[in-house]
Amino acid sequence: MKKLLSSLLTTAILLSSAWTAVPAGAYPDARQLDSAEKTVTRESGTSSNQGTVRITAAPGDDITVYFYLRQCNKAAGFLSELTYRSANLSYIDYDQYYTDTFINQVNDSKMMLSVLLEPGGTSITDDTAIIALKFRANSDITADDVCVTYTIKEFYNTDMFELDYESVIVKAVNANGDTDTEEGPHIHSPIIHEAKSPTCTEPGWGEWAECKVCGEIITPKIEVPAKGHTEVKDPAVEATCTKEGKTEGSHCSTCSAVLKAQKKVPKKDHNYVNGVCTMCGKKQGGQSIDSDKYTDTDTDGGGNDDPSGGLYGDVSGDGKITSKDALMILRSAIKLLKFTDAQTKLADVNNDGRANTTDALLVQRYSIGLKSGSSRVGQKYK
Repeated sequence: MKKLLSSLLTTAILLSSAWTAVPAGAYPDARQLDSAEKTVTRESGTSSNQGTVRITAAPGDDITVYFYLRQCNKAAGFLSELTYRSANLSYIDYDQYYTDTFINQVNDSKMMLSVLLEPGGTSITDDTAIIALKFRANSDITADDVCVTYTIKEFYNTDMFELDYESVIVKAVNANGDTDTEEGPHIHSPIIHEAKSPTCTEPGWGEWAECKVCGEIITPKIEVPAKGHTEVKDPAVEATCTKEGKTEGSHCSTCSAVLKAQKKVPKKDHNYVNGVCTMCGKKQGGQSIDSDKYTDTDTDGGGNDDPSGGLYGDVSGDGKITSKDALMILRSAIKLLKFTDAQTKLADVNNDGRANTTDALLVQRYSIGLKSGSSRVGQKYK
C-alpha cells in the first residue's frame, strides 16, 4: 500500500510544482443530492477509462461534476486527467470525501486529480461519491456542448491490482436546474451479439447490437430465412421371394431429415418351375438357398433318398450344372443349408467323402466351362 500511495503522490507531484490548497470544509461526509438539484447528464465513454460530460446550464449556474465509485473491492485510489471548456465553465473549488485528494491545475482548462482512499483500501458496493469538482457556467450551455472530458490514468486496489475502469461513474449536477432541464444526448455503449446461420428449417440472423445502458437497439437484428431442404431421392427396392422391398422415398442431404418415408413392399411368392423356384432356387417344399436360416430340406423324413440317375454336382435336381449348384454346395459347407443324403453324395465331386468348399469350386469352374479331369462333375451317379 505504501508503494501505491507513493506512486500516486509522486505522479501527481511531477505534473506540477504548484498545488492548490486544501479547501475549507474538506473531508465532508458523503452526501445525497438535494431534491432541488438535478442530474442533467451522465458519463458516456468512448472506451472503458474515458468519457465526456454534457451539461445544460444558464450563465451563473453552479455545476458540480462528481466522480463516483461502485462495486470496488479494497479500492485504494486513482489518478485522472480532466479537461473542461473555459469558454463555458470556470473552475471554483472541490470537495473530497476520503483521506487525501490533490488537484493540480495545469492551465485554465486542464487539471489532474489524485484521489487516495482509506490506507487499507475500502470496499464499495453502492454508488459512492469520492470527489466533487465545482464549476460555474460562463454562458448558455446546451446539451450539444461537450463541456468536460476525462481519462482515468490509474485505478488500483491495495493488492496493487488494476481495477475495472467501468466502476468509475461521472455525473454532472446543475444546482440551479429544474424539472424542465433536459438531459444531454446519451452516447451508447454497445453490446455486440453474434450472427446465427440459418438451418434447413429455422431462420438465422445477422450480427446485431444494443446499448448495455439504455437497451436501445443500435444495429437491428435482421432475420435470414431458413434455407429449406435439399431433396435427394431414395430409390425403390424391388421385392423378391426372399426379401421385402421398399417404395421410393427421399431425404434432405443437408440435415438428413426424412422427407418422404419409404414403405415396405411384401415379399413375392415363389415361382416354381419343375419343382424349383426360378428366383431363389428353392425346391418346392424345401429350403431357399437365399435363406439365412439352417433348415432341413429332407422332406421325406427318411434322410436316405436315392441319388441314382442324378449328375454329380447337380444338387438342385434340375438336370444342369450351374453356379446355383456351386452356391448351394458352398452354403451347405458353411452350415447355412442342410443337404439330404442324396444331395451330399452328388455334391462330393472330388470323391473324398465330404461335400465342402473344394467341391463348390470345382462345380463353379465346370459351370463356366473350366473342366477338371480329376473331378466327377457332370457324370452320372453310380
